[in-house]
Amino acid sequence: MSWTEQETVSRNALTTDAERKRILDAEREVSLPAIKKDINKQMVPDAVKFQPVKSPGIYEAEFGLVKGALIFHFWPYGYHAADRISKTTPTFFGQFPLELKKVMTKCFNNVQDVEISEDRDMGSWFVKIPGMSERQFWRASAIEACEQLHKALGGSEG
Repeated sequence: MSWTEQETVSRNALTTDAERKRILDAEREVSLPAIKKDINKQMVPDAVKFQPVKSPGIYEAEFGLVKGALIFHFWPYGYHAADRISKTTPTFFGQFPLELKKVMTKCFNNVQDVEISEDRDMGSWFVKIPGMSERQFWRASAIEACEQLHKALGGSEG
């Protein structure tokens, strides 16, 4: 392989003699297989397929399975549209966290492991219910939870 080296400060080209080329070739052979091995491990996680949900005038959401857990993100309605055009994003009214906790606890049979927190980085509320991938009707349960939250926050049926 043809090698070109530079001085660190001046960045002037240095001549590379045969011995230096041999050292650089040997180092490439040691390093390159490790790089190829990491790429072949396919360390990229599986993409999560989120189901979008809209509760007109109340919230926008998404849910999906991540490592066996059912997760949700809830945003105030119109959040993404405002964010896209760099306008001030809407916020949830004060009862949202309370109603979210009530609905999730009820819909998922008082599961003690239900994690509910505000994710300020995403501008959303986050819900995680572990072990849901083992349940046959996890998707129907997620849809039911979204519908119940819509009703609890004053949304109409239909």
